[in-house]
Amino acid sequence: MRHFSKGIIAGAAAAFLAAATPAAHAATCGDLNGDGGLSVADCTLLLDVAVGPPDPANLCGGSGAAQCGDLNGDAAINTADVSACLLTVSGGETVNPLCAPQPVQIACPGGVKDITGDINSSQTWITGCTYRIDRLIKVAGGVTLGIQAGVKVVAKKVPTPPATVSALIFLRDSKFNMTGTSANRILFTSDQNEAALGTAGNPKGKGDWGGLVLNGRAPVNVPGGEGLSEGLDSVPFGGNESNDSSGVMQFVQVEFAGKVVGLDNELNLITHNAIGQGSVMDHLAAHTGLDDAFEWFGGNVKERFLVASSAGDDNLDWQLGYTGAVQFATVWQDINQVETGGSNAIEADNNENNFNATPISNPKMCNITLCGTADQPLAAQPVNQFGLLLRRGTSGRVANAIVEGFRQGAVRIQHNETSAQFATGPTGSCTLNPSTGMWNSRVFNNASDASSANITGSFCTASEIFAAWGPRGVQSGIDPQVDCSSPANLVPPGASPVAGAGTDCSTLFGDAFFQTTNYIGAFVPGGANWSQPWATYPAN
Repeated sequence: MRHFSKGIIAGAAAAFLAAATPAAHAATCGDLNGDGGLSVADCTLLLDVAVGPPDPANLCGGSGAAQCGDLNGDAAINTADVSACLLTVSGGETVNPLCAPQPVQIACPGGVKDITGDINSSQTWITGCTYRIDRLIKVAGGVTLGIQAGVKVVAKKVPTPPATVSALIFLRDSKFNMTGTSANRILFTSDQNEAALGTAGNPKGKGDWGGLVLNGRAPVNVPGGEGLSEGLDSVPFGGNESNDSSGVMQFVQVEFAGKVVGLDNELNLITHNAIGQGSVMDHLAAHTGLDDAFEWFGGNVKERFLVASSAGDDNLDWQLGYTGAVQFATVWQDINQVETGGSNAIEADNNENNFNATPISNPKMCNITLCGTADQPLAAQPVNQFGLLLRRGTSGRVANAIVEGFRQGAVRIQHNETSAQFATGPTGSCTLNPSTGMWNSRVFNNASDASSANITGSFCTASEIFAAWGPRGVQSGIDPQVDCSSPANLVPPGASPVAGAGTDCSTLFGDAFFQTTNYIGAFVPGGANWSQPWATYPAN
């Protein structure tokens, strides 16, 4: 078994060696061969130490491998150190600084630990504990906050004055290390209706707290390449580091958040500000928020397995030059939670102040199921909602999508600049942009298939563009047999028309991030529900 593992990692090392160049590193950390830098040669030596004796002689300047080879700070030499070495020499970033001690663990005497001040040194919140956030808590640059599987984080609905909102904010150059599991997720929620806190019986509600705000250094299309975070004072984001890593976040649910701070100034459940593609983010749920579930302001992070449910406003919302990717995502709208003025499954912008700002928003979305409220009893007044609202010059690529049950329409294309991203005119003779738009999707039970707004002159209308997507496999009126009346199980039966009707997004988009599928929607028809048991849908 030892030799099998060694062979796999050695193969990885060879692959990195072909593409990577040595990366300079401070002091002697990782410099096993003593040549003054960190390279694949050091990773290979580290592998020899990790998987079997005898250790090569004269490592770390003759002091032995333990002197400079414990890259992950766990007081041992193992394959985790090899992985950290390979990641670093290939241009990636580790969650914790190389060779730094493991972050201190924050205990919770009595089961609950109050967090009342900013986090200025690396630390880990540990399994079995509840941590209570009081006010805006900021994680400083250079600091890693680790949260172990099973941790519950509760935010005070009424924080200690003069604070008016509680939220967890990761500043640029900080890192999150949140590693839940399907059976033992990490939960962020309101402090209401928590027996351990003495608030049992006080219902949780959307907007109880501010949510997670993540700030990175990936590109955004604002003047100077840097913006300020919505809903906060003087919190910058953005830069020019496409491979920027903000850390690892897996099996995390955020609920009852999305505080409105002021007019057109809101905090979302999970806000991505310029998060780079070096980050690892998957199996994330955003449930019952006053504003958006997931919002991307620029950046290029790529994510999988997202669940957006019961959002008051939009669900998957992008702007400011977002160019990342999402595969496997569900949206379920609740008629009792959505705003009547406009709550969309996808609300997509480029830049509201400059529709032509670059980089143009142009993400890739694959295997998504979008459920509106048409299968739910109508509330007191009609709801204005679209499956995809594409506006303000955005581009985008969507494949293998189910768009069902939207009371205003499936697709709306708004503004001339947006139309021009998907087709060139003149109207009546439109030519599709071959690299943007929709492919292999099913549109069903919506008020309309496509509608336009603010498209004038000779620009192509939404109806023309939608019709031209037909030969790409975008079809209307075919029931995908998804039960959109409940978020609990959106898996279509094995005999659904979406089975075998999808396209391989890794080939279509030329991006190895995408897993190969041949079906439409977020789930394999008749297959397992990947959102269970870690994503839940509490009413309060």
